[in-house]
Amino acid sequence: MYVCNCTQLGHFLSCFATFFTGVIIAFISCWEVSLLTLLVVPMILIIGATYTKKMNSISTTKATYLAETTIMVEQTVSQIRTVFAFVGENSAIKSFSECMQRQLIISKGEALIKGVGTGVFQTVTFCSWALIVWIGAIVVVAKRAKGGDVIAAVMSILFGAISITYAAPDMQIFNQARAAGKQVFEVINRKSAISYDGKGKTLDKIHGTIEIRDVHFAYPSRQEKLILQGFSLYIPTGKVVALVGGSGCGKSTIISLVPRFYDPEKGLHPPTPRVGKMVGSGYG
Repeated sequence: MYVCNCTQLGHFLSCFATFFTGVIIAFISCWEVSLLTLLVVPMILIIGATYTKKMNSISTTKATYLAETTIMVEQTVSQIRTVFAFVGENSAIKSFSECMQRQLIISKGEALIKGVGTGVFQTVTFCSWALIVWIGAIVVVAKRAKGGDVIAAVMSILFGAISITYAAPDMQIFNQARAAGKQVFEVINRKSAISYDGKGKTLDKIHGTIEIRDVHFAYPSRQEKLILQGFSLYIPTGKVVALVGGSGCGKSTIISLVPRFYDPEKGLHPPTPRVGKMVGSGYG
């Protein structure tokens, strides 16, 4: 995103400045030939807008699939002992292969759209140049303009249109940055289900009993994967309890639920009997 803002944006603005400068020079040199830009430029812009819209959709989908693949690989590597202990290597490889297969399908569609889009764009471009040169020849034969002025107008339009083609890769990079930035801002702007500004009930006395009943929980970043399913735990006051289990079985998750770092999808986890979410997140 930083490279996109610092490098591609400057190049993109430079290309469009070159295009508008070329159009102005063309109108000064031979306005009859320059009028063809009113036909040529909208066609090029329509093709470019359609191409950009399709590529933007593909870039967003690819970024989503890539994020899912990255998360899956990170979790597998970080919990490799658990994966090995439960003989989950084949399952992990299968999940990774499915993610890569989806990436392959999207990439094939992207290649097809790039090829068709580039071909249509080049076809319209060359046909436009042929039309402009033909009109310029008619103007010169009719002695309504000099040959040098027509050549100046044609070359100005030519270099201006070429500058737009140079700006096309920048638009693709903008689309990729937009797709990546969307995921970043979704995380930043996500509203927590737990309000730290709300007023909870202030307890005069805490007995220290911990009870968790039929809790179902999944982390906000992966709502589709439940960490706890119907988990219950009762720890009376003064009792010392050790949570023992393999890596990734949910020990840290349970500890995070007790002080309400997270709220469960279903079930109750009050810190003391007869007290649920009435207790504010800032109680101590």
